[in-house]
Amino acid sequence: MKHILLNCLLLLTLFSSCRHHNHNISISVKDREEDYQFSATYHKSATAKVQYYINQHISPSHIFESVSDDIDASTELKDGTRFYIKSHPGYLKIKLDKESNSEAAYLRIKEMCNGIKTELTTDR
Repeated sequence: MKHILLNCLLLLTLFSSCRHHNHNISISVKDREEDYQFSATYHKSATAKVQYYINQHISPSHIFESVSDDIDASTELKDGTRFYIKSHPGYLKIKLDKESNSEAAYLRIKEMCNGIKTELTTDR
């Protein structure tokens, strides 16, 4: 009986630690009158997926060349969208000034950030 109980506790511990590891994600969105901010921390192994998603979404522009890229810059896309991005493996922050951008630019970045959130929180 003790053996069965011990095995059950071991399995329960194993499953709870795996579950915690897979969902170690923090996402924050601030959509204020003057700006839009998105930040996320996530497991470093998801960095390539996040960078690929961003590069695909802002095409024909691109920001990332390598998974090891550390970015801390204001950037302007080919369509005139201007925003700040800070990124390193396991971390991303995007800030867009609404007064310096069109409504279409704001909606494009907001849509991209919503997609990043989906990419990070959906098990695939």
